[in-house]
Amino acid sequence: MPVVAYSQSGRPLAPSNLSRAIGLGGVGGPGNAVRSLAPDGRPAVSSGTSIAAPFVAGTAALLWSLHPAAGPAEVKHALLASGSRRHTTIIPPLLDAWRAYQVLSERRTRRAMP
Repeated sequence: MPVVAYSQSGRPLAPSNLSRAIGLGGVGGPGNAVRSLAPDGRPAVSSGTSIAAPFVAGTAALLWSLHPAAGPAEVKHALLASGSRRHTTIIPPLLDAWRAYQVLSERRTRRAMP
């Protein structure tokens, strides 16, 4: 799943690749001036898609931990459906982890109903 890095103002960062396929099948994550830790344990500030991707991967892991019976396609669907707008441009929507959780929970509940 492609991930685009977003700035604090909600715009994709220049290093992010944008295309129709990415707009349709990707999501965006925080990717500008993200505070974290360097390998030596000291504080570090980084930017780019490599910083945004762990937000999406972490959300997927959390969703899977809450719904272990969900398949990969269901988790991906929830991540893609979490955006506030429809995927019709070259720019994917910003990930909404709470919305992804709601989408997956609703889908799993519907499947469990007779």
